Amino acid sequence: MLVIDADDQGTATKWFGQRRTPHLFEAIESGAQSFDSLTVETSVRSLSLVPASAELKDADARLGRTAGIQNSVRDALAGSERYDVVFIDTPGDIGLMTIMALIAAGEVLISLPPEGPIYAALPETERTVEDVQRRANRDLTLVGILATSVPVYGRNMTKEASNILADLEERKAGLLLPVVIHQTSRFGESYNAAEPISIYDPESKAAGEYLQVAQCLGLVAEKVADA
Repeated sequence: MLVIDADDQGTATKWFGQRRTPHLFEAIESGAQSFDSLTVETSVRSLSLVPASAELKDADARLGRTAGIQNSVRDALAGSERYDVVFIDTPGDIGLMTIMALIAAGEVLISLPPEGPIYAALPETERTVEDVQRRANRDLTLVGILATSVPVYGRNMTKEASNILADLEERKAGLLLPVVIHQTSRFGESYNAAEPISIYDPESKAAGEYLQVAQCLGLVAEKVADA
């Protein structure tokens, strides 16, 4: 399994405790035909990582006019070692790196914190996926929407989150995953420890929720689906 961190914040890279170079931006800038020289092993068995870096935030300005640049991730993946599953972690905005990831991917999962401004931007995200499907990657499939960072006070989620999830269930019933990821301090603790929640606290509710997500998507240790 391979994780490509295409987010300039480098959250996945830091979560796995990696600080190594070269990194994804250098590979794209140089026109690398493979990611094999960039991949590093992680604390998760059989999971490798292509690290991110802060330079990715300048990708649109520095690389946007380069001919054929949008196909870079797809082409480098085609020349890389074969993996059963490849996850591409994208930025929150719709820029060059997100387009590259969508062109390279077979499936897309939208993660959505139930907050008004973020929910209001969902149609734009869906249109971007549709545009890439039509223009550059006819095999791309939207497989679901995952509610993340769902706030809970006491035993109940906030009114805003509850209303947004109810609206999602009504409007996107076929796409909204039946499990949500609740806010918890355990995520911050595992991030600081540079360990995924499944390793930092495998018995926690948070780890259990992500296991349910993996099961919903058919991504479990006994049966790993192709990306």
